[in-house]
Parts: sequence; structure tokens; C-alpha cells
Amino acid sequence: MSAHLQFRRDLICCRLQAGNRIIWVLKEPFCRDHHYVGNDEFTILGFADGCRSVEDLHRHCVIHFPSRVITSEGLVRFLADAKRKRLLLGPTTAKALNVTPTEERYDPRKRRPWWHNPLAIRCPGVNPDRWLDCLPNFSFGTSCLATAYFVVVAIAATLAMVYSSELVREPGWNLVAVADNHWTTLIVVVVGAKIIHELAHAIACRRLGGHCREIGVMLLLGVPCLYCDVSSAWMLPSRFHRIFVSAAGMIAEFGLAALAMILWAMTSDDDVRAVWVVIIAVCSISTVVVNGNPLLRYDGYFMLCDGIGVPNLAGKSTLALKQLVRRVIWNEPLSFVDNETVAGNLWLAAYAIASGLYRFMVIIAIAALIYQFAGGHGISLLGVTVAMLLVVSSLYSGLRSILVPPSAAFRRNTPNRRWLPPLVAAAVIALGMLVPLPRTVVQPMTIAAIESQSVFALRGGRIHCLVKAGDEVMPGDTIAILQNDELQQQRLHSELRYQLLESQSATLATLRTSQVNQSATMIATQAAATAARQRLRLAEEEVSALKLVTPRAGVVYRPTHREATPHDDDSAMWSGTPLDNVNDGAWIEPGTCVCIVGDDSNREAIVYAAQQDVSLVEIGQTVQLLIPRQNGNVVTGQVVDVSATPVQHCAIELLQAGLIASDPKQPAMSRQWLHQVRVVLSESADGLPIRTIGQAKIQVNSASIASRIVRAMLQSFHW
Repeated sequence: MSAHLQFRRDLICCRLQAGNRIIWVLKEPFCRDHHYVGNDEFTILGFADGCRSVEDLHRHCVIHFPSRVITSEGLVRFLADAKRKRLLLGPTTAKALNVTPTEERYDPRKRRPWWHNPLAIRCPGVNPDRWLDCLPNFSFGTSCLATAYFVVVAIAATLAMVYSSELVREPGWNLVAVADNHWTTLIVVVVGAKIIHELAHAIACRRLGGHCREIGVMLLLGVPCLYCDVSSAWMLPSRFHRIFVSAAGMIAEFGLAALAMILWAMTSDDDVRAVWVVIIAVCSISTVVVNGNPLLRYDGYFMLCDGIGVPNLAGKSTLALKQLVRRVIWNEPLSFVDNETVAGNLWLAAYAIASGLYRFMVIIAIAALIYQFAGGHGISLLGVTVAMLLVVSSLYSGLRSILVPPSAAFRRNTPNRRWLPPLVAAAVIALGMLVPLPRTVVQPMTIAAIESQSVFALRGGRIHCLVKAGDEVMPGDTIAILQNDELQQQRLHSELRYQLLESQSATLATLRTSQVNQSATMIATQAAATAARQRLRLAEEEVSALKLVTPRAGVVYRPTHREATPHDDDSAMWSGTPLDNVNDGAWIEPGTCVCIVGDDSNREAIVYAAQQDVSLVEIGQTVQLLIPRQNGNVVTGQVVDVSATPVQHCAIELLQAGLIASDPKQPAMSRQWLHQVRVVLSESADGLPIRTIGQAKIQVNSASIASRIVRAMLQSFHW
């Protein structure tokens, strides 16, 4: 750093009152950067006139601030940071530019690349000020708009209290289930809400005298959303106006949620009401959790910054924490700014810790989702690699500035602490890799009655049902009768043939004493009669199989629904289930499941676990069912049996729903070998319909990250 520095005179400086503090906003005229400094820091920057050396600046600061302890090391750090931010220039540049350092102009090519934050990729935008100026000004004033807004919100709040019991049972609150079944609806709602959110920021900033410098599209976790840059709102003199610009997006979304609440109360169609509930959930709860969270750099963060009078709260808190940690590790002296922020406001360090932990938890959650997604598609090793890179990169960016040794100019004699940084890093890595963490296995499942038995049609025929779904039956009761004219004719023909041969055999027996030569004929006729009797017995068994009886006592349940299919020899078609009244007289193919008979008091879940995961499942483990449209009801259970041998035949409803991949050559069979896991459910599952499908989250034994990596490698490679 040059010995003589000069403060840039081309910066746009704005003095603001933030609570009991005075802050200065320094805006670069040729780029989009804003810098925030305190009143004392701004005074010191003004001392840098290009003629004073660092030693002169230090003596001048000591005289001007007699009540503050300003070390030369701290002042050097402060000046170096100001030069890095292009607030100060060296004497050569200042002299060449005649005290107008315009060489620091904004160059779009120097913008951060998109891979700097791959989770939120910003595409280049445009300046929308000229479009915002074309919006009409309402003649009836802001007070009328505010009154109308509060009236709508009050009506929506009243309706929410009146219909609270009905509203909480709506399935739209479960955004995860909505994403699984109606992902297009969720994406449209999220994108539309965020567009209105960002436009509200831009309109509020422009109407209050600020500028929206850029508006464009951002890929937030792969979902396109609108973004706008209203950082110029910090130049507004009114503190209330600055906070209002930050809160405008949330205010707009709360208004959307209120309108959706009113429309929900006025709508009777279930599908449309589900859309209104999704809008309410996205624009209210998710807005508060994400945008209103002060630990993330969204609306709540900027409102907190202006509310407490610390514009660059994240930067100041991070600097405070970094300096405290580096002072412990390296015995490094504090910088000029730290004399005020760290010594007088230790809560900044606490905020930095809370914010860092929260962001790290978000990174861990994203990494866990990547790992589970990869494991479900048989690419566990790739999922582990991506998740580890994501976690390690976040740790590296946070620890890099702390573990880097100080320069020789500021390094003090601390031989006893040089071992501390590698020891801390090793301890953190070991703790993260070896500590057992909770683990779950998610597998497809279907609901069944305990000890239920299916009734199949062993022969084909036209069905005539004698019971309906929900009827109670006893063992041996007739459920349905199949009519098969071909089998009836075969039985009748066999019976007539047998009677004829029996009559001939009896006639030959009476003639045996008078005609000796009839003995051979009688023996042949008796043999034919015996064969006819066997054929008649087989035909009667075929006909008796047309009568479907219950194998046990219980309640009759419907089998899996299916699409209409024609019979080979008949044009009749049936769909739904054989128990439906519209299918009376329809042809039922052999092997068709007519109904299920089981206990009505208890339910169980049949989980189909993949071979690579079944070794983790044990009897007694807790299971939570993830069933769409359960209105917030949590269904739990316990593993009671794990099959030792794999099967390829699984519930047809899981194959039809795509939860289990079917074999292309045999669509009725699974593509992979699966193990059946029986789960006895709690009383909350008594009302679940049979054949309900979903996912089962099994709480398996805890495991460390290291053991999971080893397991993924063993499954990916054949050793």
C-alpha cells in the first residue's frame, strides 16, 4: 500500500440518521456499489488528502479522537480495506487524474461469475426506471390504498379465524406433497408471487424517490424468479421510507394471501380451493420464514439493519467475529473499526454465529436432499461426492479468512498457539465425519388390512356380485358368482356321458350270466365309466371355482382400480373394480383380484425396500408415513417383520403410480428385487383406505458421514 492516500472526491456521499447513530452512504458514480461507514470513519477518510502519510494520518487521528484508542496497526488495516473497496486511491492515480479518480469505473466484465453462487444464478438485467415512471399515479392518494389494503387483510383475518378448523385440514398446506403431485401449480404460484414481490420493491423505491438500478431473472435453486436491485433506497433520507421499501415485497405477498383467503371462502370446488390454499401458504408462511428471516440477506435482514442503525450488519458482524477469533488464535491486533464494533457491541459476533449456523444448516439440508435423491436413483457415490463438495466449499469459505496466518507486519511472537489452527480444523472435520447422525430410509408403501387375504377369480366368467365394499362377511360366505357357459356345457356333457356309460355298464352286468362273450365289453365299458366319472369330477371342480367364497371373517374392501380392457372373445369392457355395480355381468379374466377381506379395526403398511437399503431396516424401528392429502395428520408405525428373500411381485398400485419402476418386458413385475417390510400402524391410521399409496420414512440406526461414504463406495463398486 502506498504511503500517501487520497479520498475519492467523485463519490456520492449521503449523510443519514439511523437511530442514535450517523452513517454515511458512499455511492460509486460509475458502478453499482454502495459502501457504508460511520461518522468517525468518514472523518478519517476525509483526512486522506494525498499529502499525509500513514504516520501523519495516525498522529492526526490521535489528536482528533482523544477518547478513542487508535493503534497504528488498526489504522493500517482500515485504510487497506478502504483502498480495496476503491474508496481511497494512491497518489500516482490521483495525480494523473487531477484528483478525479475516474479510473475506478464500473466494468461489467468484472462482475462475479455465475458459479460464485450456483444456487442463485443472476442473469443480466435492465434498468426499469423509465417503465416505472409510466405507471399511473392514483389521484385518490396513498391513504385510500392503505385503507383498502388493511380492510382486505382484516376481512381475510376474520375469515381465517371463523374457518380455522376447516382451513387447517386443507391438503394445500403440505407444500412437499403439492410438489410431488402438482409441481406445475406450485411453480406457477411461487414464480408469480415472487414476480409481484420484486415489482413491489421496485415500485415502492421509485415512488419514494429512489432508483431501481436493475431488474432481471434469477435461477433460485433452478426455479426462475424475478430479482430487482433497489440498494439505492439507502440514499433516501427518511428512515421510514427505507424500511417501507424493504418491506414492500412482503406487504404485497400478504395482500395476495388475503385475497386468496377471501376467494377460498367463496369457492366450493375442492381443486380450486386447494390452489387458493397453496397461494396462502406460499405468500404468508413461506414469506415470513424466508423473506422475513433476519439471518438471511433478504427483506427481514435489511429491515433489521435500518431498524438498529447498522447498514452493513452482515459485514460488520462477520468482521467482528473474525477479529475476535483471530485475536484468540493468532493474537492479532484489532483494526480501527473493531475498537467500536467488537469491544462495544459483542452482540454483532453473536449475530454472525447465529447467521453462519443457520446458513450452514441450509447447506446441510440441501446436501441431504441431494444425497437422498442420488441414493433413490442408485447413484449414491455421486450424491455423496456432490454433497461433500457443497459442505466443504461452505466450510472453506468460512474458515479460510480465519486460518490464514497474519502477515509479518502484524504477526506477534506466539509460538504456543501455532498448533491451534490445524488442531481446530482437524477437530471440526473429525467431529463432522465421525459423530453419528440420524438417518432415515424412504421407500414406497401401500396400506393393507392386518392379515388381509385377496379373493381371486380362478376361472373366467361374467361376474354377479352378492356383496358390496364395506360389507362384513364370515368364512365360507359367497362373495360373487361367475357365469361361464362353456364350463357349464362341459360339465353337462361330462355328466351325460357318465350317466350313459353307467347305464351301459349296468345292462352288460345283467347279461353277463347269459352271454359269456359280453365280459370283455363290460370291462371296457366300466373303465370308460370310471374315466367319465373323473372327468365329471374335474368339471364340477371347474364349475365350483366359479363360486367365490370368503377365506376368513372380516370386511370386504375394493381391489386396485384399473382401466377398461376388452375380453378376447367378447366386446364387453369393465373398469374400476369388479365390485362396482356398473360391472355387473362383465367378463372377469382368470387371476383377477375381485376383492380383499381383512380386519377393519387395524391397518398395516406393506413397505417394499430395495436390496441396498433392507440391511438397515430392523424390527422395532419407527416408521412415519408420507401420504399425500392427509390434512396434516401424521401416521406412524413400527416395523414388525422383514422378509429374508426378495420378491419381484409387488402391489400393482405402486407400479401404476410410478413409485416402483416396472419391468419393460413384464409390466406387472418390478424391475428390481425388493424386500417386503410389514409395519403395524398406530390408531391414527384406522381411517386410511385400503390400497392407499405413499412413502414410508423408516428411522434406521444413526451413522456417521464417514461410514455412509464407505457404504456408498462399497455399493457402487464390486470389491
